[in-house]
Amino acid sequence: MNSIEPSQELPPDLTSYYLFSLQGKLATLRELQAQLEEHIRLRREAVRLLEILQHLPQLNGLSEQALLILNRSEPDLIRHLSALLREFPSQAELAEQNRKTAIFWLDLHSRIQEITDVFADLTSIEEIRDSIRRLSHILRGSAGTFGFAQISQLAATVEEASEKELYQQLQALIALITETVAGHDKNNRRILVVDDDPDIQHFLKLSLEEEGYAVTHCSTIAQAWKMMNEETVELVILDLILPDGDGRNLLLDLRISNRFANIPIVVLSSKGLSASSECYALGADLYFEKPLNSVVPLVTAVSKRLLQKERSEQASQRDFLTGLLNRGAFHEIYAKEHELAQRKGLPLTLAELDMDHFKQINDIYGHAMGDLVLQKVSEILKYTLRPSDFIARWGGEEMALLMPATDQSEALAALQKCQKELQQQVFETEEKLSFHVTFSAGVYQVTSADSLNSAMINADRLLYQAKKAGRNRLMSDRDVLSESVVLPKIMIVEDDPCLITILRNRFESRFQLAIYTEGGSALQALQHTPVDLVLLDLQLPDMTGFDILSQVRKKYTPHELPVIIMTAQNNQQNVLNAFNMGANDYIPKPFSPLELEVHMQRFIKR
Repeated sequence: MNSIEPSQELPPDLTSYYLFSLQGKLATLRELQAQLEEHIRLRREAVRLLEILQHLPQLNGLSEQALLILNRSEPDLIRHLSALLREFPSQAELAEQNRKTAIFWLDLHSRIQEITDVFADLTSIEEIRDSIRRLSHILRGSAGTFGFAQISQLAATVEEASEKELYQQLQALIALITETVAGHDKNNRRILVVDDDPDIQHFLKLSLEEEGYAVTHCSTIAQAWKMMNEETVELVILDLILPDGDGRNLLLDLRISNRFANIPIVVLSSKGLSASSECYALGADLYFEKPLNSVVPLVTAVSKRLLQKERSEQASQRDFLTGLLNRGAFHEIYAKEHELAQRKGLPLTLAELDMDHFKQINDIYGHAMGDLVLQKVSEILKYTLRPSDFIARWGGEEMALLMPATDQSEALAALQKCQKELQQQVFETEEKLSFHVTFSAGVYQVTSADSLNSAMINADRLLYQAKKAGRNRLMSDRDVLSESVVLPKIMIVEDDPCLITILRNRFESRFQLAIYTEGGSALQALQHTPVDLVLLDLQLPDMTGFDILSQVRKKYTPHELPVIIMTAQNNQQNVLNAFNMGANDYIPKPFSPLELEVHMQRFIKR
């Protein structure tokens, strides 16, 4: 990452002083960010639970209250949540319900109570916002005074940001300060000098520190191993004659070590050309003979070697054509961000982008123009999206995008901005032919159970729907900011109101649901309304699931209409009977909605 240099010249001691003070402010900003994230997480959880209440028709009073509370701001939301809890069914009322219903209400009550308790212990969101703006105001003035104009400008943006924009602007400010502090330490490049001559140690330390490197020195092989294990070392300068052994042994041991094999090693010795050949054979990167007439060639060689190492590390993670992350780097980043999102309770959204009619661009204008299009689109994505978002070239004209602390709707809005930017871009050939390009994207909010592979499968499913809807589309499970497409239709034949509520809450944004509590009405509906999949309970008020399955199979084959059996009657004979009668799958109760969705995806036509 490049250093963000001051825009005016200051004495090194003043710059160092301010960078040191920035580290303290950075720690405070990160703490405030964490507190703000906790408020965001709790509010989302509260809204989700209120939406569940909103869909419970058997208690209209609570449903109406939940609807009124949904758009409240803090602290009104907390106060109304507490009042809502007092309206929940009493213990006596719950005793009259069946066991599943009682457990459902107790669990919902417990989760809302937990949210209100945690809210009560948090610093108020108004205080957090005020603290962020106060600190941003300080940075706005001081950063400009010390020559860090970019920090000053972004701090001003944070200070003046609306409540809705504050979190994103704060993220950008934290990223910029982090980059600035790290950049002024030569990317924390530390060099270890292993030489028992104090004059050489002092000479190299002064020369290398003038170039901005951090230098550590020691006199023995044993001390070298200790320092290598305790600190991150980027390069070793090694003498061959040491008090406790031959430096060539250390060179060989480092080269066969999994941890240190790739660290550049510069040998500095008076043993002559024969030792030089041997050291190169053992894996030395450079060899300099003592005495050094000038330190300049050594320092220059060290800087070049470290630059090569940095470029090599970046190249191993970057796509050569676009400069975007490659698949390997994206896999590593996804694992880290997914774990962080789960730990902090924040949303994480993945998008798969594909250039529309890209093959035609290559065929008509040539592959060189196709490469130029990919480079320009990559550039637009990089400057339009946030610094905290990750973009990778997934393959060909496909790109993958990971957006931390971003829900599906926010991701769609960000990608819509990218589409608008791309619409302004005119591509022109050498023959003065001009054209525009567009992209489509599938946008998927990652769940706690999603591996990168499963998340990409879901994003790819949505991308396919976006292409099918006419291209230049953004498609999500909620179908936001895009034209409507025909969603798979699922018939649910189930009489448990709690389970119906859970399934509706989980699936109604992504599927057309037809819910029936009696078998007769479900069979009658199938006479004139085709569906893509049936979720069938075995025990219903008017008939058994076996009877319904038998009637369904008289009209539809298992391939034409898949049926998944859901039942608490979990015995082997029921399973055999269900499959013999034409069931496609069987899932015993209780089950998680995610587990059911995995079963469903096998049969839904995409």
